[in-house]
Amino acid sequence: SQLVLGEGWDMGLLTPEQIRQGESYSAKAGQVRPLGPAHQRILLDFLEKRSSLV
Repeated sequence: SQLVLGEGWDMGLLTPEQIRQGESYSAKAGQVRPLGPAHQRILLDFLEKRSSLV
């Protein structure tokens, strides 16, 4: 038997709107896929900090 991991098999860039929505379309999966809540929070925090600097 062999362990097969699926994490990171469809990495890409997301728009700020997709990050806020918490999901984006995956061409590899052929469907809309969720963004993990912890990852979404990290990215939202980054966007908020970035906007306060401008």
